[in-house]
Amino acid sequence: YSTAGTLLLAQVLAVVSGQPADRFIAEQVLTPLGITRWQFERSPTGEVMTGGMLRLRTRDLATVGWLMRARGRHGATQVVSSAFVDAALTRHRLAFRKQAESYGYLLWHRVHATRCGPVDAWFMSGNGGNFVGVFAQLDAVVVITRTHYDRGRAMHDQTARLLDQEILPALCR
Repeated sequence: YSTAGTLLLAQVLAVVSGQPADRFIAEQVLTPLGITRWQFERSPTGEVMTGGMLRLRTRDLATVGWLMRARGRHGATQVVSSAFVDAALTRHRLAFRKQAESYGYLLWHRVHATRCGPVDAWFMSGNGGNFVGVFAQLDAVVVITRTHYDRGRAMHDQTARLLDQEILPALCR
């Protein structure tokens, strides 16, 4: 995982598509998903901050999660190729923080111990403790939005406890 890598990815996307990354993402992904409100932040040099700081509503984050759950499909529309989603949801590297986590393409992977047994999850994790998790085995997408910004591991640890102690047990009933 590297914020610099995702910023570089946006530069490549802009060159290949011939338009700024935020416009390409809005036209090719957000609009087809029915997402009407978004805000991309910019770096001090004016580059689109694709390494974080995209503002979406909770319901829109859930739509992005369901897009991944549906292998790139939204309703009758294939918004993102299923081949890309499959590649994104493939473990490519072990995480540097915990051996229990691994990383695909811009998504983390973790197996959660639940009373239903082990449950795989692919997830996005953001500043403040924000979380979008795809739980294919449970046919569920979980979105947690928080504002516990810039608190180091504590913000993510609190979200993990909420997920593991409250939300996943309710989904396993």
